[in-house]
This record gives sequence, C-alpha cells and structure tokens, in this order.
Amino acid sequence: MDFCIAEINIKEWFFKMEKKANPSISCSVEQCANNNCKGYCSLDKIKVGTHESNPTVSQCVDCESFVLGNNNCAR
Repeated sequence: MDFCIAEINIKEWFFKMEKKANPSISCSVEQCANNNCKGYCSLDKIKVGTHESNPTVSQCVDCESFVLGNNNCAR
C-alpha cells in the first residue's frame, strides 16, 4: 500500500514540475503557480472575473485562477 501512495506522489510531483504551456493563454505573472516560466499558463482554462460592480478598464478585471506560487521563474 505504501508503494502505491509513493507512486501517486511521484506522478503528482512530475506533473507539477513539467507544467505544459497552453498556447491559448499567455501569462506574464511569474508569481503564479500556474505560470510555466515561458510566458504561458499551464491550465486548460482560466476563470476571469472582476472586483468592481461596473468594470470599465482592464485594471478592474482579474484572473480568478491565480494561485500564489514560489516564484520559480525568478532569475
């Protein structure tokens, strides 16, 4: 049983480390855990929302899929 748990953890770790680029979603937020460090998001889809009741400029729009990462993209 322990072997199966270890195998699952290794697969999860490998998937997280591999972070495939989604060419449909570019991203410049290197602090996001979903950023693949090459300018793309690794998610299949994202959720876009707003923190304003009547958004009128791009600063009112948010990527609600953002997850704070450990900034592995820092040089």
